[in-house]
Amino acid sequence: MSKYGIITWVMFMKQNYRDSKLWSTILVMVIYAIAGAGAGVTYLVLPIEHLLFKFLLCDIVATLIVYLGSCLFRNASVYDPYWSVAPMVMTPLFIHFTVGFHLYTIIILILIELWGARLTLNWFHRFQGLSHQDWRYTHFQTKHPKLWWLISLGGIHLLPTLVVFMAMLPVFSYVNAFYKPVEINGTIIICICVALLGIVLETLADIQMDQFKKHASAKEINRTGLWKKSRHPNYFGEIVFWISMFLFCISVASNMWVMVFSPLFVFLLFGVVSIPMMEKRQLQTKSEYETYKKETNLLLPILAPSKTEDKSKPTSRK
Repeated sequence: MSKYGIITWVMFMKQNYRDSKLWSTILVMVIYAIAGAGAGVTYLVLPIEHLLFKFLLCDIVATLIVYLGSCLFRNASVYDPYWSVAPMVMTPLFIHFTVGFHLYTIIILILIELWGARLTLNWFHRFQGLSHQDWRYTHFQTKHPKLWWLISLGGIHLLPTLVVFMAMLPVFSYVNAFYKPVEINGTIIICICVALLGIVLETLADIQMDQFKKHASAKEINRTGLWKKSRHPNYFGEIVFWISMFLFCISVASNMWVMVFSPLFVFLLFGVVSIPMMEKRQLQTKSEYETYKKETNLLLPILAPSKTEDKSKPTSRK
C-alpha cells in the first residue's frame, strides 16, 4: 500500500470510529479505565495519610487523564459520564477503607449506585458518538478558540469534578460517623424516600423528554408530564438526590449542618451555569418559550403559575 493509501485509510478509520456509537463507547471506556488505573497508582504512591484528601487528589488525576482523552479525540463530551461514574467508584472504596460494609453503609451505597447507573445509562442512551459534542462546549470552543483549552480543563472538567466531590462530602461524613456507636431512628427512612424521589423525578423527566422528542419538531416545547409545570425537572431531581445525601449525614451526625453547602454547590452549578445557557438558547430558537417561562417554574414541578391570559380577547359579560 502506498503512503497516500495508508494516510487515506487512517483518515477513513479515524472518522469511522467517531461516527460509530459502538467504537466511540469502547474508546470512552478505555479512557476511563486508564483514568481509573492512574487514580489507583496515585493512591498507592502518594505519601499522604489523610484519606479524604488522598481521594480528592486521585479524583483530580483521573479527571486530568479524561481531559487528555478529550483532547486526543477533540471532544470535551468524553467527560460527560464522569459526573455519575466517579461517585459509583469512590463510595464503595471509601466504605472499604474506613468502617467497612454493614446494613447502613450498604443502604447509601445502593442508592449511589442506583443513581449513578441510571444517569450513566441515560448518557449512553443519548450518546451519539465522538463526532458529536455537547452544543454548550461547542459554543465556548467557537466563541473563545484561543482560551478553549483552559475553558475545557477548568470549566468543563475540573469544576464539575470538584462540585461532585463536594456533593459527596456528606456521604463520606455519614460513613465516617459509624466509627462510633450511632443511634439510628426513623429519619433514615425519610432520607431513603427523598433519595428515591430524586431518582424517580430524574427518570420520569428524561423518559418524558425522550418520548416528546420522537414526534416533536425542533421548535416545539415539551409541555407533557413534569415539564408541564417545570422547565428543568431533571435538574430538580438531581438537586433533590444530593439534598438526600445531606439528610443522611445529619441523621447520624446532627452537628454536621455545615454540610448543607454540598447540595448548595450542585444547585449553584445548575442555577448559575447550565440553566441560564439552556434558557438563553431556548429563547433564541423557540418563539413561545417566553410564554412557557411565565407559565412554569424554573425547577419545582408543582404549583406552577397560572396561564397567561390573552388580554386581547374581550371579556364576556353576563
